[in-house]
Amino acid sequence: MAKKHDEEFLDLNYTLIKILLLGVKPNIIDISYSVDLNIVEIQIVLLENTTVDERYKNKVIQELVNYKVNFNLIFMSRDSYNLNRGNWLPSGYNWLPNVILSKAEI
Repeated sequence: MAKKHDEEFLDLNYTLIKILLLGVKPNIIDISYSVDLNIVEIQIVLLENTTVDERYKNKVIQELVNYKVNFNLIFMSRDSYNLNRGNWLPSGYNWLPNVILSKAEI
């Protein structure tokens, strides 16, 4: 059972990294996710007044056909994001259990 779980976890990680991290846009400053049974929650932190291309989100949904995918978008100003300089933990939000990207400073 553990081997099947490990393979599923690695497949999910690979897919999310391939889509979300490779070619990441500069306005995306943090990406983390959680999995509960067949539900994947993806949290994307963006610079305020920017967006995530719907094609980007649709690609994730298309690739993860065995999961229900939910996106949580958080918008922050550059100053708000940089308030916590010198501390790796984000301020203003919490990471989900699996972090794919987190910029130290923007």
